[in-house]
Amino acid sequence: MLIKDIAKKSLNYYLGRSFHFCSPALAAEVISFDVFDTLIFRTVGKPEKIFDLIVPEDGEFKKVRMQAEHKTRSLSTAEDITLDEIYAVVAEHYGNDSAEELKQKEIQQEIQQTYANPEALRFYRYLQGLGKRIVITSDMYLPTEVIERILEKAGYRGYERIYVSGDSGLSKRSGNLYRRLIRDCETKNILHIGDHAVSDYYRAKEAGIKAFLYHKEGEIKVFAKSKYEVEQDSKKWAKRIGKEYKPDLIVFIAKSGFLFAKPMAEVFGCKMVDIRVSRPGNDGKDKIRKLVPKMPQWLLFALLKSKAAYGYQESNSEREVETGERFDQLDWSKYHRILIVDDSTDTGFSLLAAKEAVSKMAPESEVRTASYCVIDISSKRVGVDYGRYRNTIVVTATSRYSKEYALFLESLGLWNVHHTTN
Repeated sequence: MLIKDIAKKSLNYYLGRSFHFCSPALAAEVISFDVFDTLIFRTVGKPEKIFDLIVPEDGEFKKVRMQAEHKTRSLSTAEDITLDEIYAVVAEHYGNDSAEELKQKEIQQEIQQTYANPEALRFYRYLQGLGKRIVITSDMYLPTEVIERILEKAGYRGYERIYVSGDSGLSKRSGNLYRRLIRDCETKNILHIGDHAVSDYYRAKEAGIKAFLYHKEGEIKVFAKSKYEVEQDSKKWAKRIGKEYKPDLIVFIAKSGFLFAKPMAEVFGCKMVDIRVSRPGNDGKDKIRKLVPKMPQWLLFALLKSKAAYGYQESNSEREVETGERFDQLDWSKYHRILIVDDSTDTGFSLLAAKEAVSKMAPESEVRTASYCVIDISSKRVGVDYGRYRNTIVVTATSRYSKEYALFLESLGLWNVHHTTN
């Protein structure tokens, strides 16, 4: 991570607040909102992940697209660049017709892979109810009409005007876009809200308006990763774990745990076995699961983030452990270092139940735990030895929502057929 990225994260952590603390909005005449990572979230996490979705079969495109943006910025004398300017450079590699087609695909993906920040949408509508004038202010190369479509899709309507740096030639980063905002609104009684410590906070204040740095402490983040991305990431994760602990057996909590455990077992060169842990009386969740493939992405992500969902799980501590023939007939005396792998530790009840079952079978073994996603609330009852993401839910091929779900099931089925006990 670059020093500037560390600095930004540190400033956001210490200065940033959630909308619950945004009392200056009550006194402001005009409210200016940043777009990305404030009003709008991307399903793919980092913006450059969008490029992976445009031409998945072309391994060169992402590199060409990123280099084109870098070149465009280095040659430009304007305060910001446009998507058209970037693709004029992309055309040097792909040709004009292909570049235009790729540009339209990027626009489609930008619209498709975005959804409303639920907290921001509630606050936005609250301010509308108070009769506040609202404007949108974004440092972005996407055309204004594309930003408008993204906002419309997410439910943001009724704002007075939208300012986009690429189209206006003025940026928040320089402070000039805020000065334009003051002239147009004919007042300095403006509050700008955004997530970037420099562009959204310091530059706004330097321009003479109020600023509120947005950061939701303890936020549950949600984003998606492909099957390939998870497998490669799990291998890197395993190599880090291996520096201090090398298991001779992996027990994965089926079936989702298989996606992470298989590449890890390949790195460790060890055997795998599965265990199933479930909550009794889980008919409600089973019904929801059947609806998942039909859900719009924004609704799925909102449900996953919902604190009410975690509250429900907290009140249901009972777990049923199911072990199959592979597990029961394993010669546990052969394994001295056992790693339990789970996809996500939300409350910790399932991981705790699995650990107790494994420890019962191998009381003399050193049993440790690894969970790809760890939610803080789980620490009340179980310590996860190795976590990959904190307070994060990663939607992967194990989800019925994923287009790779059938491929994941096929992979798990093949393992079930060919796996034998030792």
